[in-house]
Amino acid sequence: MPQTYPKITVLIPTFNRAEYLAECLDSIITQTLPPHQIIVVNDGSTDQTVKVIENYLKSIEYFETNQFGKPCAINHGLERTLGEYLWIFDTACYN
Repeated sequence: MPQTYPKITVLIPTFNRAEYLAECLDSIITQTLPPHQIIVVNDGSTDQTVKVIENYLKSIEYFETNQFGKPCAINHGLERTLGEYLWIFDTACYN
């Protein structure tokens, strides 16, 4: 009988952290047990976040919000989670 694994959703709220985002996504995508779902919520970034994300659109679900703050970005992503387990992965602390 094949082994089954839990479905894990990774939720990444981000704001002006383009410099960390590629490394973050590469790390998550290449895990031994890759997540079932990766959700990135861009909370109104004004840096190169959108440009970085373009390289990952086949592997993630991407949403944009106005800059309402980290709790709102997380809530926006929570509405879309499908996994049995949730990991909220911050790219870095909000300023």
